[in-house]
Parts: sequence; structure tokens; C-alpha cells
Amino acid sequence: MKNVLRQPDREDIEGGNVALYLSTLKFAVFLTAGLFTSFPTQARIYDQREIAVAPGGVDVQRGMALTNHFWLQVVGPDIAAALVEYAQECAGAAIADGVAAARMTPSPEPSARINAGILAAQSTLRACAAVRPAIGYVVGQFTVQIGQQAEWTPNANIPSS
Repeated sequence: MKNVLRQPDREDIEGGNVALYLSTLKFAVFLTAGLFTSFPTQARIYDQREIAVAPGGVDVQRGMALTNHFWLQVVGPDIAAALVEYAQECAGAAIADGVAAARMTPSPEPSARINAGILAAQSTLRACAAVRPAIGYVVGQFTVQIGQQAEWTPNANIPSS
């Protein structure tokens, strides 16, 4: 059996093996993309660089060659939205702890309950920022993935039909 992950030659083109070559290459690309790519809901590409170029097949009738470009990408969330989400999580935890502390205060005095709630909320808010700093929270949502783009280009090396 021939190595299917190589450039098709004249024998492949004339023998009709291009379809097998293309289907095998597509399977390999989709498998690789599935293993190494995540799909965040509001993702943004922060940087990318081309790391590989691979042939994708030929269209003999049009004299065109398919070229696949593979990109190494750093993808992450919209930072402003992620920081708002982070702040809302910390604020929600702080309010929940403050309310619990105010309700559990044994004094019937409103000022004692208010002070207990404020102190508990401030402590929780500071603890949230200390345990999970905002930049760490945001950077933890970034991923490295492979992007792919294919293009058809004229190729003089393809025999005309």
C-alpha cells in the first residue's frame, strides 16, 4: 500500500487515486483538528503564525492544486467580558456570604447585622481576588489550537486533459 500522506504524482492522477488521497488527508486533518482544537463560544484569535503547508489534491480539468495552510493560534475569550464575568462571580459570592453572616448574627440590633454582613462580604471579595487573581482567571481560558485554510491555485505541473 502506498503512503497516502504524500504529494500525488502522475501515476496517482492517471490511476484515479486522487480521491483516496484526498479522503485520507481530509480524515487526518479533521482528526487532528478535533484532537487539538477547542471551540469557545466567544473566542478571539489573539495571535497566529503559519507552521505548515500541505498539498490537498489536484483538479486536473481546471489545472488547479489545493494547498492547505496550517496555523498555530492562541485563542481566548473577549477579555472585557471575561473580567465582567469574574467580577460578577466574586461579587455574587461576597453578597451570599454577607447575607448569611447578617442572618446568623445573634444580636437583634440592625447595626450589628449590617456590620457582620459588610465585614463578611468584604472578606469574601478580598479572598476571591487573592485566591483567583483576575489575570490568572482570564489566561486560564486561553487555548492553543491549530487553524486550517485551504486555497486553490493554478499549477503548471498538472498535465492537462
